[in-house]
Amino acid sequence: MELETQRLEESRDLLEDGPKPAPTLASCQKVKKWTLGIVIGAAFLVMCRYAGSLNLFSTSSAASVAMLSEENEEIVGKCAGSIPVEGTAANIQVVSAVWNVPGDEAAPVRALGSAISVPLTSRAYFGTSCSTAEYNPKEYFAQNLLGKQLMFTIDLSSAGCGCNAAFYLTSMAYVEKETDCKDYYCDAMSVCGVRCPEIDIMEANKHAFRSTLHDGISNQELPTGGFGGGGKGWVGPRDWSSEQYGPGARCIDTNNPFQVAARFPVDMYGKLAGMEVVLLQLSAQRNCELLVDISEYKDPETGDDMLHLLGKTLEAGMTPIVSYWKSRTMTWLDGHGPDEVDSGLCEKSEDEEPQCSDILGRQEVEFSFFSITDLVA
Repeated sequence: MELETQRLEESRDLLEDGPKPAPTLASCQKVKKWTLGIVIGAAFLVMCRYAGSLNLFSTSSAASVAMLSEENEEIVGKCAGSIPVEGTAANIQVVSAVWNVPGDEAAPVRALGSAISVPLTSRAYFGTSCSTAEYNPKEYFAQNLLGKQLMFTIDLSSAGCGCNAAFYLTSMAYVEKETDCKDYYCDAMSVCGVRCPEIDIMEANKHAFRSTLHDGISNQELPTGGFGGGGKGWVGPRDWSSEQYGPGARCIDTNNPFQVAARFPVDMYGKLAGMEVVLLQLSAQRNCELLVDISEYKDPETGDDMLHLLGKTLEAGMTPIVSYWKSRTMTWLDGHGPDEVDSGLCEKSEDEEPQCSDILGRQEVEFSFFSITDLVA
């Protein structure tokens, strides 16, 4: 399927320049914390200022650094702080990823009061604790979300064509392998080498919004909804229009923050009945909501009920994740179809030069005011 092929290519696209030469920024930050009483250590620190442009670190230097005590080592930037999440017993720790994709360092996120500021090329996980010494899947927050609503506010004012601000859930709290990103991260596309179930509550920019379910087994014929995506010979979901969602739209004006509520209702037997995603803009006091309703998910080959499988995954507990990234092939999210004119969606040429900053030049999106509540029967 063209859509899934494009999505797989996006993860590779992020590595188009290849891994950064050693020494890495992370290793530089660690070395700065050590007291080096030798000339070779001082030389290494100078090289840290030019990490990514020099590759002159000699074998003897590496051996010297390897001999240093690691008692005080820490993962710089991992623990971004804590945020309140209404409906949870304690504040949630924000655990920042070190690697965006293998070989490409992630920008550190920031926890600011009730918000998470997510710079471009960054990703972060909800945690119950955060140790700077190592990544541990037991640190990740994993609450049963069956029969519950998860809600947050998102500011997409910096996310133009070719950009993707995402809020999603995966089963990374149960991953036993460290993965290629060294933090036990998993998703449906195996970006870091491990595949697992994924629930995309939101993949969005100012022009498009998508919600998708992934069983973690097959990426064919995935149930999805929202607005956006298209290319030669195909069109993505069109549950809304640019008059309802987009810059200056009458329902959700994406130049300003708005609210996203993901609901996971259950049937009379307590099984997952689907996923509902509601968009509303409380600050504008508009009597206008947008809805994505996914109530069926069958395996395209076997016909098995994948909603039941995802329901068990939700019941076991899935970890919320935020990220912000760009790609020159983002038309699967924000492109228009072959016969659409003035759709409010993006041209291929616009995606080839992603615009992921606001009018002040800030390349970040902000997620805030999180809550988890029971659904009223």
